[in-house]
Amino acid sequence: MLPRLDAAWREQVFSAWRQQYAAARQARARLQAIEARAATEPLPPELSWERIELTLNLHGDAGAEPLLRGSRALAGADLLHHAEAERRGVEDDDSFMPHGLPAEEVERMRREIAGFFDVTRACLARKVVRYLPERPYYVLGADGPLRDLGAPRGVRVTPRLSLGMALRR
Repeated sequence: MLPRLDAAWREQVFSAWRQQYAAARQARARLQAIEARAATEPLPPELSWERIELTLNLHGDAGAEPLLRGSRALAGADLLHHAEAERRGVEDDDSFMPHGLPAEEVERMRREIAGFFDVTRACLARKVVRYLPERPYYVLGADGPLRDLGAPRGVRVTPRLSLGMALRR
């Protein structure tokens, strides 16, 4: 009876091993195809992540670490690019929310702006942004003629408003 159980166990183990070996062989072939493509052109994000996953499964953490670092760097650069693009100014379809700044900060800005502009009325708001919302983008809409085109530090003049100054913090 023991030899029969031993044979049945070996067949089960061997069958599972064959399946795992076939899956690993397919994964290696897929990884080689992706690596070949990566050598000739930038990979789209879904292939980059598949490459990382296959490398992690086949070669462990140490093999996947350089790919993960590179992907994080690319993702970070892409995030910064999008954040900068949405902060380039003010568009008609932008949304705003209360600025949420402390009164002393608003007063400091008021004094600084008063030194450069003949502002008759102003409204400060925070632009709703998708990318890096923890880095606010403030917009100051103001009425009144410019006295001096030299804007205070951190103030960007945006011509789409009557006098629109986008304040970055």
